[in-house]
Amino acid sequence: MLASANFTPSRLNSGKSLEESSTKDKGHLVMTKKMGPGHSTPRIREGHPEVSFAAMNGGAAIPVGKRTPEGELLRLQLLRNHFGDAPEGRMSKFPKSAHNDVIDAFVMLWTARRIAKGCHQILGGEIASHGIRAQITI
Repeated sequence: MLASANFTPSRLNSGKSLEESSTKDKGHLVMTKKMGPGHSTPRIREGHPEVSFAAMNGGAAIPVGKRTPEGELLRLQLLRNHFGDAPEGRMSKFPKSAHNDVIDAFVMLWTARRIAKGCHQILGGEIASHGIRAQITI
């Protein structure tokens, strides 16, 4: 469970509700599918890279922006604990302008692996204006 006082299940560090954040910040979707009897419908989960990085960082938000050299380095250090040098290897195949996308993809892969292992956490749960439960999975 994330222990930061600013990081609660119903509010992100920004103070926005999960619905506001996922709508405005365009959170990333992670889809998992349970195979077998009674589990044929894909289950869609929403995640957000910065929320996953905060979880990966022991519940503390990354203090610098991802587009800064220091922010990129901090995020890569966290990813290295789970993926070795794979993120940098992938980044070398793309222009610098796409490096943040590669980093975000790896942290969402980390989230998907947590879902597959059953050790994920669900934040939020309020019903959004469109009638769907607003949740972020980490």
